[in-house]
Amino acid sequence: MTDEPNLENYTPPNWDDPFGDIIDLLGPMTHVTPVSREEADRYRGKLPNGLLDFWVEHGRGALLNGYGWITDPGMFQPVLSAILEGDPEYEANDFSAYYYTYDGVFSVWSPHYHSATVDLIDFDQQISIKGPGPNLDIHGRPMSDDLAVGHTIRLTGERLRRDRETEFDQFTEATARLGALEPGEI
Repeated sequence: MTDEPNLENYTPPNWDDPFGDIIDLLGPMTHVTPVSREEADRYRGKLPNGLLDFWVEHGRGALLNGYGWITDPGMFQPVLSAILEGDPEYEANDFSAYYYTYDGVFSVWSPHYHSATVDLIDFDQQISIKGPGPNLDIHGRPMSDDLAVGHTIRLTGERLRRDRETEFDQFTEATARLGALEPGEI
């Protein structure tokens, strides 16, 4: 394992083990909070099992020096409640946040609605819910719940590899000037 992300060697996820290379690909986590099996089990049925197993093995924390964070779902539950308050179709308790990035975008999961994205900065499209039905990859193939969530986290590395000169360099410059992000900060 290296201290630097391995973005140049980004490959598609292993369909059988979508969480297996996240640490190797995106570098070691910082601000790690260990997660016990009992704590992870409280989210069984709400989040995919592969993510819960990843928590127990690696904990939750920052990837890519705070660019992305594997998070405690409870931290974002009040945000989800505020955003979905009064919504006739969705309830906050149907969703669990599992990942967020430095720029206020966080990924949530629902066993029924699957993947959703909440953007705290773009108030025109604050939440994007894919809806019930299978998770499909870009080729229209059905993905397991584990693959959909693991792929979302891994895509951070693919986006950074593609946009390294702009977005990640700007993030790195900002954190050098203003300090590293702490858990829960955007």
